[in-house]
Amino acid sequence: MGDWLYCCAIMVVLLVFLFWYSMIDGDSEHRVFFVGDYGRKVRAVRIWKFSFYLAFAILSFVLSFVELKYNFTKIVAAVYNLISLMIFFYDAFIRNIKRDQYILILQELAAKEVPIHSLFEIEGNKAQYNLAGNDETMLFKVVQAEKGKAICQECKDGSVLLIPKNDIPEEELQFICKQINTHWTYNTKLPQTVRCFEDKRVYNNINEYVWELFPHITFLFLPETKAKIKKTFKIFALVAVFAWATLVFLDEFFQYNILPGLSTWLFE
Repeated sequence: MGDWLYCCAIMVVLLVFLFWYSMIDGDSEHRVFFVGDYGRKVRAVRIWKFSFYLAFAILSFVLSFVELKYNFTKIVAAVYNLISLMIFFYDAFIRNIKRDQYILILQELAAKEVPIHSLFEIEGNKAQYNLAGNDETMLFKVVQAEKGKAICQECKDGSVLLIPKNDIPEEELQFICKQINTHWTYNTKLPQTVRCFEDKRVYNNINEYVWELFPHITFLFLPETKAKIKKTFKIFALVAVFAWATLVFLDEFFQYNILPGLSTWLFE
């Protein structure tokens, strides 16, 4: 019973979403958006995508509670999980990279390069500061110094402080500190300039700042890759149709009974 319920659930979900999409963006008589409805159409597509991913997640969750009996259902589940994997792969390795590249462009336009010596005075002393609240892998950390917040590099015989010449909000100071640490990681020296945003509200969501691009699989973005994928799918579809036609021919004219045997195996 569980096998049929699971298969029916998948078929119903797929049919619902296909019909729903045909209404949003199709040439059928069921379409609901016409000239002047572009804004509503864009919103409907976003709702469709969210619902589609949510349905996939729910069906994957339900599968963990269903005991599959027939080989046919197991194959359906394997195909379904393969599609889920492909969707995840697309989200992880295609959309995230494109999004990060877009954000990087916006960051370049919105930020400005500022000489570090115009922002900080560098002083050394023998004091030890409370480094709590900073990432342990950072060489430079934001601390509470004698005259307010500063960036500190702890040394064996004391500390080196980068003391702001003007009032810098703590969020911006944390952002500059991350830049200095990132630059130091690859160059082992202080940067000559740091990036700052004129609109200070940006720092409220600075965790969204892209420091490193998502892992980039180069061949996925080559122009010929899409054509190769389409060609592969076409070949696979032709091979599948040819194999099915061959089995039908062998059963019909040579009485090999391959399809009945296959059917028995699928539902045994």
